Amino acid sequence: MTKFTHEQRMKAVLEVVENHMSCNSIGKQLGCGETLVRRWVKSYEQFGVEGIILKHGTYSGEFKQHVVEYMHDKNLSLFVTAALFGIPNGTTVANWERLYY
Repeated sequence: MTKFTHEQRMKAVLEVVENHMSCNSIGKQLGCGETLVRRWVKSYEQFGVEGIILKHGTYSGEFKQHVVEYMHDKNLSLFVTAALFGIPNGTTVANWERLYY
């Protein structure tokens, strides 16, 4: 999987938001799916620039458990939960959920 820099993500988001280009056309330009671009746009719309900044880290077991329990208590999606907790990807939360249950 190709990793995209913050600058690439921001440029893609601005093309969609300001220039009204489609997520599909931007995805084709970048060589990724429109779903990924749409996810960046939603993160940007909800959280601003912070929503598309890459954040990597090591998470404690307690933190992972808290995230999964919070997601279930509040009935949140994987993506929204990841964004709320500054986790780069909803798939990470899905992996924690699978381990938890």
